[in-house]
Amino acid sequence: MPLTPDERAFLARLLRNRDQPPTVGRLLATSRVWLAIVLAMAAACAVGYVMLDDPTVPAFGLGAAAAMLMLGVRQMQLGQQYWPLVAELIDWNRLEELLAVDETHDQ
Repeated sequence: MPLTPDERAFLARLLRNRDQPPTVGRLLATSRVWLAIVLAMAAACAVGYVMLDDPTVPAFGLGAAAAMLMLGVRQMQLGQQYWPLVAELIDWNRLEELLAVDETHDQ
């Protein structure tokens, strides 16, 4: 079964997490693009909040950025919380087989 690049990356992430359960810190480190976008939005809103006479719109943007960050961290916490159950349900041999077959398929 040929895997898409996203599927291959997902399976490789699962395999990396088999021995070391995911932590919020590691998940944040692997979400650098998402985190950079949220922080850039927050920085732009913070500058607008200081520079504009009416800080209503930048304050809304800061609140939205904070909410996105909190939601992302909460989803990561849930992933960490349920990891032991997910790890028990995964057929690790099949996962390794899929990745191995896909690697030979690419060559």
